Amino acid sequence: MARTVTHVPYGYEPEKETIRGTLIVYDAFDESFSLDDLQLVSDWAEEHNLARIVLYPLHEQTIRRMLPKAQADAAEPYHIRLKLLEEHCELLKHSISLEIDEWERKRKKYTPMDTALQFLTDKYKGPHFLGISGHYANLFSTYSSFEPWIRKLRLVILPDGAFHPHPKLAAFDNRWDTL
Repeated sequence: MARTVTHVPYGYEPEKETIRGTLIVYDAFDESFSLDDLQLVSDWAEEHNLARIVLYPLHEQTIRRMLPKAQADAAEPYHIRLKLLEEHCELLKHSISLEIDEWERKRKKYTPMDTALQFLTDKYKGPHFLGISGHYANLFSTYSSFEPWIRKLRLVILPDGAFHPHPKLAAFDNRWDTL
């Protein structure tokens, strides 16, 4: 690899990066997730000077494993939810980079949450924030991999009705915020 010589004036200091971090929104993005929710997430990310928002829609197999049978059976196919999410993204007013990560579409099967988080944190620049609904946050807190992950990233819990944190989640109340 050839060396590139760059000349800069004496005393030059590069600008410090003020925009940093990634907000990963981990959700099913079904009909309960509205444009207003997406705007709320976008506003929070802009307020905290994050570089990007990554939307991570779950595959139906993942939803079936995570949710009770009655809720999981009501989940629409992945491509329908993805199309709705893309329409929301087009209508959204934002100045922040917004991406939809379709790794679950390529896998076409159940992806454990810690595997998905490992993939996303390796792919996108940190610090990492995980936007997650209250229901998924309580599920996440029951997993054995919760404690190592809560130390690596910060949760941003999205409103989905009355939210009562799981005792394990309440123990780490300094590592999460609600919108």
